[in-house]
Amino acid sequence: MRVGKLQIRNFRSIDAAGIVIEPHNSMVLLVGKNNAGKSTIADALLLLLGSKNPRYASFVEGDYNNPAKPIELLAEFEGLQWGDGAKLGLSAAQCAMLTKPAKGAQPGKLCINVFVPPLHAAAVDDDTADDDAEQDKKACTVMLAGKNVVRRAEPIRAKLAKCIQVPALRDQADLLSASGWTTYGAMLRGILEDSPKLDELRTLIQQTNTVLTGLLSEETEALTATAKTAAYVDEVNFKFTKEDNPSELLRNLTLSVLYGGRADDISRAGTGTQSAVIIGMLELALRHRAAAGIRVFCVEEPELFLHPQAQRRMAALLHQLAAEPGNFVFITTHSPEIVLGCSIDDVFRIERGAKYETHVWNVTDVSVIRELERKLTRETAEMVFADRVIFTEGESEPHFLPPMSGVVRDSTGSVCDYDTRNISAVKAQGKSSFKNYTKAAEGLGIAWRIVTDADALDDNALDFFCALAQVEKTATAEQKRAALRKMGVAVLTRGEIEDYYPDAALAAIAGCTEAEVPQHLALHRTRQDGATRKMGDTLKDWLRPRSKPEIARDIAAWIRAHPEYVTDNLRSLIRWTVD
Repeated sequence: MRVGKLQIRNFRSIDAAGIVIEPHNSMVLLVGKNNAGKSTIADALLLLLGSKNPRYASFVEGDYNNPAKPIELLAEFEGLQWGDGAKLGLSAAQCAMLTKPAKGAQPGKLCINVFVPPLHAAAVDDDTADDDAEQDKKACTVMLAGKNVVRRAEPIRAKLAKCIQVPALRDQADLLSASGWTTYGAMLRGILEDSPKLDELRTLIQQTNTVLTGLLSEETEALTATAKTAAYVDEVNFKFTKEDNPSELLRNLTLSVLYGGRADDISRAGTGTQSAVIIGMLELALRHRAAAGIRVFCVEEPELFLHPQAQRRMAALLHQLAAEPGNFVFITTHSPEIVLGCSIDDVFRIERGAKYETHVWNVTDVSVIRELERKLTRETAEMVFADRVIFTEGESEPHFLPPMSGVVRDSTGSVCDYDTRNISAVKAQGKSSFKNYTKAAEGLGIAWRIVTDADALDDNALDFFCALAQVEKTATAEQKRAALRKMGVAVLTRGEIEDYYPDAALAAIAGCTEAEVPQHLALHRTRQDGATRKMGDTLKDWLRPRSKPEIARDIAAWIRAHPEYVTDNLRSLIRWTVD
C-alpha cells in the first residue's frame, strides 16, 4: 500500500482547477520560491491525514481561493489487498468491493475525500436546488475502488494513515511540550501508560508524598488551621502529583543536551540543535504510533538553522525513514543539500502562475528518468530551484558566466545578473546528455539554454535539436548555428569559452606581459604526441596547478574589475542567455 495521488482544489493559493501530485516513490520533495504554495500542500495533507477529523476543522475566507466555490481535497492510496482492508476495519463485503475487479472499479484503490462547501454560495436555479442541498455540508468520505462510498469513514481514515507534520516555524516550547494535546506529549503518555513499570512508579510517588508530608508537616498544620476558619475543610496537604498519577510527572520532564561535558536545557540550545531535536523527536513519535496503514512524515524545510554537513545528515535520516516499509516522507525545501542524492522524479517544483495560482511540475517521461543520471549531484541539484538553467558542455562556463553576468546589461539597461534573475549554470554530462537534461528541465517547468563548443556541429550530438529546429543535414555551419540559437542552443563561434578570455586577463594571472601571452599559448598548444590542444587544455597546461574552474573564476574576477574588456561576442552571449 502506498500514496498514489494527492489532489487539491480551491485551497488558498491553489485555484478551483486544482493540482495533482502523484508520487513515484516513498519520498516527495517540494521545491520552489517562497509563497509558491509548498506549505499549502503540506497543510492540505495534514487536513486529510492528520489526527483531527476533517469534518471538525475550521475554514475561514482566507482558506478559499474562490469563496464562491468549494474546497476539495483528495488522498488516494493504491495497492491495497484484502488483508489491508481487514486491518482497517472493513467488512468482508467491503474488502471485496475494494479488491475485486468490477465494471468501473479500480481494484486496490482507496480514497479519502474532504469537501468544504462554498463560503458564499452562488444563486442556483429552482430545478437544481434539491441536488445542491446535499452539497451544503462539510464532508469527509472514504471511497473504495473509486466507486463505493463507505458510510462510517472516520474510523477507516484514522487507521489508514498516521500523519505528523513538522512546521517551518519550530518552537520547542510548543512542539516539545508534554501536554496531552501535543504529538510529543501523547507519545510520552502512551509509553508511560503501556509500561510494566507504571505501578512501581505510582508506589514511588506515594512514598514521595509521605516524605513531603513529613517535611512540610508544620506548614500543613498551619494551612489547615487557617483554611478551617474560612471554609469547611478537614485538611490541606501537599501532593507530588495529582491523585498520585504518574502522567503528571511528564509536565516537569525536560530535555537536556550535552556540549563538551556540560549539560544544558534544550531551551538554551542553538536553534539548529533545537530544530534537529524536534525533527528527531517527532520522527520517534511517528514510529511509536501504531498504524494499520502507513505512516506519513511531513517536514517543512528540514535544513533550517543547520550547516551544510548537518543538512546532508538530516537528508540521510529522511531517506532512511522513507526506505522503511509502510513509511512515506513529504518534504518542502529550499536547500540543494537536501535534494542532493534524490531521484529526479521525486522532485515536484511548485510555482505561482500569472494570476498567482499554484502550479506543480514533475518529470514523468520514463525515458528521461531512466536515461538521465537518476541521482541529483552537487552540480545538478541547484537547477531544480532555478527559473532558467544554462546547460554547458564544459566545466569552465558554470564558473565564468554567472560572475560575468553581473557586468553585462541587457537592451533595457538592466543588469543580466544570474542570481537576481534566478538563473543557474549547470555542467551537463557531455554533449550527448543535453537532450535528457533539457527534457528534465521542461518536466519541472524550467526554461533552459545550452552553451556548447564549436565542435558540437562536427558530430551528431545536436541532431535532436537540429531536428526540432528543422535544420537540414546539408545546411552550412552558420545556418545550423543560427537556427539552433533561435531555439535555445548557442554553438560558440570561437571554439571554447576559454577562447573569449582577454589576453590582458591571462597576462595578469600568469604574471607576464600581454605581449608575451601569444608566445606562452603557442608553447603549450602542442602535446608531447604532437597533437594540438584546445584552448581550455592549453591554459590548464600553462597555468598549472590551476584547474579550469579556478582559471575561469580568476579571469571573471579580473574582468569584473576591468569591465571595458568585455568583448561584444561575450556580451551578446550573456544577453542571449537571459532573454
